[in-house]
Amino acid sequence: MKSNSRTVAAVVVVVAWNASPVLAGWSASPVTVTATTASIPLVEGCSDGAYGAFVAWQEESTPGVGALRAQHLLPTGELDPAWLAAGAGAASVLAARSELVALPDRLGGVYLLWKEGETLYATRLEASGAVAAGWPSRGRSLGTLYAYSPRPGAIEDGAHGFYAAWITSSREAMAIHIGPANTGAGGWPNEASSISYNDPFAIWAQLALAPDGGLFVAWASYGDDGYGAVTPGVWRLQRLTTAGETAVGWPGGGRDLGVFHYEYISDSREPTSLLALSEDGRGGVFLMKGDPTTPAGYNSTLETRLYRLQANGQSAVDWPAGGVIVPHAATQYQAAGDDPDASHRLLSDHRDGVLVGAFKAATDNGSRIEFRQCSAAAQFQAALSAWGPPGYEIAGRDDGGFYVAFFGCCFDVYQSAYIQVAQFPAAAGLYEQHFESFGQWYGDIGLARTDDGGAVFFWSQQQGSVGLFARRFNAAGEVTAVGPGSSDAPALSRLRFVPGVGVRASIGGPVPDRARIELFDLAGRRLASQAIAPEVHAAREAAGQEVTIAGTAALPSGLYFGRLVAGARMAAAKLMVAR
Repeated sequence: MKSNSRTVAAVVVVVAWNASPVLAGWSASPVTVTATTASIPLVEGCSDGAYGAFVAWQEESTPGVGALRAQHLLPTGELDPAWLAAGAGAASVLAARSELVALPDRLGGVYLLWKEGETLYATRLEASGAVAAGWPSRGRSLGTLYAYSPRPGAIEDGAHGFYAAWITSSREAMAIHIGPANTGAGGWPNEASSISYNDPFAIWAQLALAPDGGLFVAWASYGDDGYGAVTPGVWRLQRLTTAGETAVGWPGGGRDLGVFHYEYISDSREPTSLLALSEDGRGGVFLMKGDPTTPAGYNSTLETRLYRLQANGQSAVDWPAGGVIVPHAATQYQAAGDDPDASHRLLSDHRDGVLVGAFKAATDNGSRIEFRQCSAAAQFQAALSAWGPPGYEIAGRDDGGFYVAFFGCCFDVYQSAYIQVAQFPAAAGLYEQHFESFGQWYGDIGLARTDDGGAVFFWSQQQGSVGLFARRFNAAGEVTAVGPGSSDAPALSRLRFVPGVGVRASIGGPVPDRARIELFDLAGRRLASQAIAPEVHAAREAAGQEVTIAGTAALPSGLYFGRLVAGARMAAAKLMVAR
């Protein structure tokens, strides 16, 4: 996320959680990830796929230029002893970086993507903290990046790789699918592919995972009349296979979702994305777009609608075809273009609903984001607002709720700032810290779900105390650690291959509804997927037997990866077949 300098200092801390026994590392005092005195203007966290968390940061001993580092926190809150105490070096070059994305590889390591000038880079760190084999120490250049574009889109692919999409310097929408070995995954070429080849100019590429492991991608496009005047464009949605091919039944240029009036948007406001995309829990997607409808000089009239689309791109049968208007979303699109954190956001609630983060305009105080949870029946709950220009992070919980973390200006005290973590929709405060005026606060925040319903909150500070810090919360607001040995967490403890029979999986812990076990090859291709009903699992436990994955009896020699998906939780294991 983008961070901004603020004039702040002097610290007041308010903690609002219930006292609870904790494991080593997580206590009443924050965990110190690094005590460096260097500035940390960029922070990003993510799950490690095993109840802990990764965090990456830009560490700047010289203003604007620094090293990209990362650290692994164990479920106990302790720093991973396999990683360098100062943080693993994620990129060998000192540089200025303005955006950062982190994704787990579900093999014990982490992918990092960042914006460096007008280039998008990526790398992968292994479970040891070392740059993975096949990845350049400098990071892999994925392509050029439009200078004023918001953060690039990147999501897990459901296996061990990732998808990314971005807008190039020539205003083309590109996408790529990469696996752990730094090669094209799922049959995708080992290079980026254009997804907007029929459009003159594209902006705001957004991603969501398709039910077959492929990709939904949305963007907006526009053109010109040949004389320098901008012409109206369209909103588009496309579905691609894992190999980057157009899915069956979808048009080559994507589905046209209506007119997009780019001529009502100035270039200075373009980084504020008015488009967001998220899976809907039924194999389709939620799509939110803010339509500029009239020119108004400094402002444009804006109408924000939320759509629910099936896997074929058509409107869901139980959802209005024209979408639903997001309550109290901005009607005046003001000059918030230099604030990508005011962009529209959607996040699945791991059920059939979605968290809606809609851009707001406030005449006196600039922009803000307002969060509302929307059910599968298009019912919106009460809002939680972040004043701005804010920075914010969101993470889902297994119970359908969310953690929301903010930092930004407090307008009740002039020139002050705050960081805050809250639960939503209950809007219960978990942590709050204020910085009053004088000095510089040049920090950032990160938020990582921990695959057991909890989250780890990261923040950096320049005044009051220096370094990078972390706290962990569970759904009750407690600072507790839950590890792989938890009695309520499913685990994939072992995979073995029986010739002529197939792959057998040993699964520990209770398995909820809609659990499945999947098998992938080294390139990230899904080879088999099998549902595991709770009653089947119970019978397996009673008999002391393993689950056999159908269709795996003829596997050739090689390395494979199994994944247990149980609700919002995942567990992975390796399998070597030697014939």
